[in-house]
Amino acid sequence: MTDRSLDSIEASPDWLAQLQTAVMVLDPRGRPMFLNPAAEDLLGLANASSSAARSVLAALREAGLAELIERAVAEQRVISAQDMRWSHGGRLAWLDVQLMVLPDGSRLLELHDAEPRRRAQDDRSRHDRQALSRRVVRQLAHEIRNPLAGLRGAAQLLGRDEPDPSRRELTDIICLEADRLQALVEGLLAPTGPARMTRANVHASVDRLYTLLCSEAPTDVAVERDYDPSLPELELDSDQLLQALLNLGRNALQSGANRVILRTRVARGVTWGGVLHRLAAAIELVDNGCGVPADLVESLFFPLVTTRSDGSGLGLAIAQEISDRHGGRIEFETQPGNTVFRLLLPLP
Repeated sequence: MTDRSLDSIEASPDWLAQLQTAVMVLDPRGRPMFLNPAAEDLLGLANASSSAARSVLAALREAGLAELIERAVAEQRVISAQDMRWSHGGRLAWLDVQLMVLPDGSRLLELHDAEPRRRAQDDRSRHDRQALSRRVVRQLAHEIRNPLAGLRGAAQLLGRDEPDPSRRELTDIICLEADRLQALVEGLLAPTGPARMTRANVHASVDRLYTLLCSEAPTDVAVERDYDPSLPELELDSDQLLQALLNLGRNALQSGANRVILRTRVARGVTWGGVLHRLAAAIELVDNGCGVPADLVESLFFPLVTTRSDGSGLGLAIAQEISDRHGGRIEFETQPGNTVFRLLLPLP
């Protein structure tokens, strides 16, 4: 393969064009010569023209490809690298790359989209951290519950035998605060019962949610429904599902929104926990409130994390645990004026 001008990226030869794997060929000087259609699509370079050559070369160098090529040349073997940052024309992608030096000195790159792997790793890491956090909090709640009951009982006995009304008022305050802490402890330990799965349609739970939110919503907040009637029945615990949705719905009402939409759809080709689900039921709660603060995005589903001064930080953690029991997940997209919490349940 002879040296070519930097001002052109030629059309891929037939054998490269037929490959579904993204492939790029560089000349001995590391300049792009060929991209097959799969590579053009992956890199956002559809119909790559001569004017793209220099910017492609700059993006390759910025991604650290020069060092990869040096290693491949020095070691005369296939070199692999993960999570190479490709930035070109406003497009950001993460690539897994395999590079080999051909006998004529040109370089053959096999490119793979790293985003699905990165997302699966992030999902597993987040799930593990949330599970560990829940275990720690539950253990702490167990340790608190017994001495708290003893504290309340002692305050009751003191108040019963105390003739001074002002002192009895103090013991009453102790009992009220002990009851408040007891309710918090019970929230940390719930839901403790196993899911009781029956075959049902998710719209039954969503309709119950609609009724409850309408009764709780201020008069200036509209609650609307947008259903996909094609959703089939699936195995679920209707009561626990309602609890998870109610926690999400109440958050939407408290976000400063004046419109909340309960929406159901069929999601196709979604991945969580490293598993691809061809079909999933998506239950979405859409609000036009203030959105999730940026500093809470990563920790939002952890116990005791809340955006409200009077919140317990348990609602979303419980909702996530219920979705886990159903083999599903909760994800969200947020920006001021448009926040979507989406509960996904796998469909058979």
